[in-house]
Amino acid sequence: INCVHKCECHNGEHCDRATGECQCAPGWRGSRCNISCSDGKYGAGCEMKCNCDNGGKCDHISGSCLCKPGWHGTFCSRVCPSGFWGQDCQQRCECGLGADCDTAS
Repeated sequence: INCVHKCECHNGEHCDRATGECQCAPGWRGSRCNISCSDGKYGAGCEMKCNCDNGGKCDHISGSCLCKPGWHGTFCSRVCPSGFWGQDCQQRCECGLGADCDTAS
């Protein structure tokens, strides 16, 4: 076999020796596996639909949701509980005189 073409797959992907096509890992697409899945899609072949609510951002590889401040839960569907705010509701409110705090900021 006289191999004259070089495989140019990105992200450490493997190339089919016969066809030269890149075998993309989950979360990647394109002839060279250099394009991440479109918004709202993830996984192998970018065929899975993301289910993030309330403006949550979907990881293009795993499909896990990164919630906007003020939201938490697997699909960002739960508002922060009373007394907490911020990213994944990790911040404790410090409002005085029984005032409610904004769950996002």
